[in-house]
Amino acid sequence: MSPETLTKFENLKGKLQNSILQGYPNPDRKGCPSDLIIEELAMLPVDKSIKDESLWHHITHCSECYREFLEQTKVRHNLRARQLGWFTRMWQVLKSRPATDAHLR
Repeated sequence: MSPETLTKFENLKGKLQNSILQGYPNPDRKGCPSDLIIEELAMLPVDKSIKDESLWHHITHCSECYREFLEQTKVRHNLRARQLGWFTRMWQVLKSRPATDAHLR
């Protein structure tokens, strides 16, 4: 994806998210799933389908649930970034060690 296309995509995504966050107020949290369910949905891989379409419909039509979903998605992203950083550092440490088979003796 070109940088220009990516920028357009990010702009469109931001507009859509803002529309959901502002357009569907539900301050009394009527019909909202538990925080745990929202967290579980946010932890699903992007390509994984959600079995309960009515649940996803509620989250995308409830500003409060969608806000929580976005927050949990950021948590997931940060966790994966930290894990990747840890694995990368470990790989660099292992790669920098001299190759010996002393541990095999």
